[in-house]
Amino acid sequence: MELFDAARLAHYPENPGVYLMKGDQGVVLYIGKAKNLKARLKQYFTLSSSDERVQIPYLLSKVVDIETVLTSSEKEALVLEATLIKRFKPRYNILLKDDKSRLLLRIGLEHPWPRIESIRSKDAKDVPPRLFGPYARPYAARELFDLVVRLFLVRQCTNDEFRRRTSPCLLYQMRRCTAPCVGKVTKEEYDRQVSSALDFLAGKVKPLRESLRNEIKHASDSLEFEKAGLLFRKLQLLDAVSEVRHNHEMAGATDTDVIGSWQEEDRFALSILHYRGSSLVYGESWTFDIEHGVLLTDPMEQLLVQYYLRRASLDGIPKEILFPEGHWSLEALGELVHDHFGTHVKLRRPESGAKSALVALACDNARARLFQNPESQGYGQTSLDALQQQLSLKRFPRIIDCFDASHFGGKGLVAACVGFVDGKKAPCRYRRFHIREVRVGDDCSMIYEAVRRRYKDVMEAEELPDLILIDGAKEQLRAALDALQELSFLDVDVAAIAKEHGRHDKGMTSEVIFVKDFPPLSLPITSQELLFLQSIRDEAHRFTITFQKEQRLKAVLTSQLDAIPGIGPKKRHALLTAFQGIDAIRKASPQELHDRAGLCRKDAEKVLETLRDSVRIR
Repeated sequence: MELFDAARLAHYPENPGVYLMKGDQGVVLYIGKAKNLKARLKQYFTLSSSDERVQIPYLLSKVVDIETVLTSSEKEALVLEATLIKRFKPRYNILLKDDKSRLLLRIGLEHPWPRIESIRSKDAKDVPPRLFGPYARPYAARELFDLVVRLFLVRQCTNDEFRRRTSPCLLYQMRRCTAPCVGKVTKEEYDRQVSSALDFLAGKVKPLRESLRNEIKHASDSLEFEKAGLLFRKLQLLDAVSEVRHNHEMAGATDTDVIGSWQEEDRFALSILHYRGSSLVYGESWTFDIEHGVLLTDPMEQLLVQYYLRRASLDGIPKEILFPEGHWSLEALGELVHDHFGTHVKLRRPESGAKSALVALACDNARARLFQNPESQGYGQTSLDALQQQLSLKRFPRIIDCFDASHFGGKGLVAACVGFVDGKKAPCRYRRFHIREVRVGDDCSMIYEAVRRRYKDVMEAEELPDLILIDGAKEQLRAALDALQELSFLDVDVAAIAKEHGRHDKGMTSEVIFVKDFPPLSLPITSQELLFLQSIRDEAHRFTITFQKEQRLKAVLTSQLDAIPGIGPKKRHALLTAFQGIDAIRKASPQELHDRAGLCRKDAEKVLETLRDSVRIR
């Protein structure tokens, strides 16, 4: 597989549009949009790019081709991006991938005695439009369903059951229904119940509260104390679920969606709070695993376009959407909403005041959702205990170091080590090594040198690992053991993990694990212990590949300047610092080289002449 050559980007358009990064056999890996395709794509391949996300090198190590689709505007690119993501489902895009149809609440006004029911969104297209939702989590929809029933006593039975019933059901005895099926409530009274339920689901709590108070007063004046007590309990329940209404009213959040997000290492959460009638009606949140090279390019933009295109057709679009701080433009999303739904929506990033507090609340919701997921907390003691038993380790593997080595065509030899403590990444244990003692690409010799150098001068305060994991097979394991024996470092467990022969994909694959004095071991592909080892190995691979590519690009940049007579290390450093790359230097004028890098006129002209001649020769 021949990787994509960044030199091809010189011929790419500068128009707005969508780009599709493809891997081997034309598989779409990632889809993005840009206002200037050429400039955006160059950022991926520029060493000095301000984009410092660690996932990028992993993706670029798989990209074979980049296809572009031009659009007339950034707004159009935004729509196309969402459409193509839905079509191709690229592995490295963040998607609302849960294809299960979500729950909605529906009050069926087509019947003289309307009923409340929950339905799936896939079934909602053929029913009247009094729908509320959809709700991301089923229990949220069911809790709201139960609350509406307790407050307003709307019937739940099917129309057939309603027609056949001759006596009240148990729900009437439980005060969860007024039994309209057998005439226990008048049509006028039942219509008021339904109207109140609709107002509540739409967020109109204030008039509902006033109506209940008036009914309580009227019942008390009429000496109907049991009815007054029942109405008072409803009012208490209503106040309990809308106690923060006044804060939202102060913020003017009468028909507003509030967006929040949170990221912790390799996980990302998105939360949307829905305010209707100055009340928080419901909220939705999702978590996304961005481990193993998944990119976070404009995640809010991607997710929200997909979300509103799917949801708004069922439940309308709010008048206002509030966002947290970010660098992407709201203009394209605003134009998209206007064109698609024919309405203007206010898109804002509040910096202070009550609306800013609502955004902070949404971010807190996202953070809470993220940490409620055990997967974001690393691997606990139970998993580590199981790992110790599975691999027959002498010590509890609280501290694990993992080594990997890399080269490019036998050159650019590097190795790296990553550390995990208590099942979580420990960046303080990460190390990088330029391989010095090996002339050509030899993984075993490179592992030997890296392990020996890592522990040769260990500081007294530094904790030694309980387990050393090697990305490789039994040959690499032997090299690591030889290095440790030379250092008399014999009280540590060592294991190697190798992919199943002929396979290069990630996750859900068989792995062979080699441990000294034991036969090769294969763990079940769904076991937590194997997934943990895979995650450590993949992190070491990512860290090593990133380092190797950085060194390779740096060598390419410096070698061109090294060939210019009179340009030594100081002048080369001044040029690269001032211009951030060879292309920027080549496009500069002699005066700019003098002003920004301090070169004299003669040296500046010599540099530009050499660099421009090299382009003409190619």
